[in-house]
Amino acid sequence: MKRYGLLLLLHRRTIFSFFYLLIQWTFLHAYSANLTLESRKTECTGSTDKQNSNFSANLNSLLSTLEAKSLSSLSTNQTSGDSPATVFGLYFCTGDLSKDNCQACIQTAIKDIIDTCPSSKQAIIWYDYCELRYSDVNFFGVPDTNGFSMINDKENTTSTRPVEVVSQLVREAPTTPLMFKSQALIS
Repeated sequence: MKRYGLLLLLHRRTIFSFFYLLIQWTFLHAYSANLTLESRKTECTGSTDKQNSNFSANLNSLLSTLEAKSLSSLSTNQTSGDSPATVFGLYFCTGDLSKDNCQACIQTAIKDIIDTCPSSKQAIIWYDYCELRYSDVNFFGVPDTNGFSMINDKENTTSTRPVEVVSQLVREAPTTPLMFKSQALIS
């Protein structure tokens, strides 16, 4: 009898695991299907470049490498070519993005940055889910103080409630045995 009870328990766990994975897959599939890739801002700066130069060849190589890496990593930086035609580039995707969606965002960014900045030696493009940047000047490790503020124009974000909730969690977490505290923010 114990044997059948164990089999029934294993069967229930298998069914539960299957449905859990099915629900997760459905959620991720629905999330990826609703991904909207519209650029928020693009900046094309620096001197202009002739289309058939060493810089253009290095830029094409760099963008190809960044696109390939976007399937296996949510961020990277890369260089291509030798001085004086070296191109420095990077991309990053938000941490909640799947690698397939990261690659889709970077592919869109590459196409858009080429169309928008066809002869610029410095360019950056921002999306809700990713950012792509390249330059003829090494900018790795240099803070970008010329960014812009991204706001959610579809919701009222003037509420102080999120700040109050986080402040409360920061105060209470150290007093719990695991130093962890959570609270749902429901409006």
